[in-house]
Amino acid sequence: MKLSFRSIAMLLPLVAAIPVHAQDVAPAAQVALPAAGAANINITPRRVIFDRSKRTEAVFVFNQGNTPVTVDVALVDNAMLPSGEIVPISRIADHGPAAQAVAAKVRSAKPFVLAAPSRLTLPPGQGRTIRVRATLADSATSDEFRTHLT
Repeated sequence: MKLSFRSIAMLLPLVAAIPVHAQDVAPAAQVALPAAGAANINITPRRVIFDRSKRTEAVFVFNQGNTPVTVDVALVDNAMLPSGEIVPISRIADHGPAAQAVAAKVRSAKPFVLAAPSRLTLPPGQGRTIRVRATLADSATSDEFRTHLT
């Protein structure tokens, strides 16, 4: 079965590469860790939209901190609750039936998006590029899928 897409949006206002030693920190456009020698990770662009003519993108991750940071890169599906809270789909059951109804409407782009490398180490004041590629085939239908890079 072939699927198509009108667009695959990678929402990067909520996206960050999270340092391995800070996995409990919520994704954000910048992750600042309050500690001596804290990491400060920035990612740009903050939003990527793939469509039939654009299937690849370079996302730049930069360590603005003063210590090296090891970063795991993954795709995560999130949902925004009526309260405005953004919750990973994997934790939506903790928020009740209303949250589950919101999560049921999420169209995941995870099966169609690849990001590499999956782990990188950033020295202080240095950055690296993460390559992101959409692999969804064209057909007659148009759908929109979303995921978050973390």
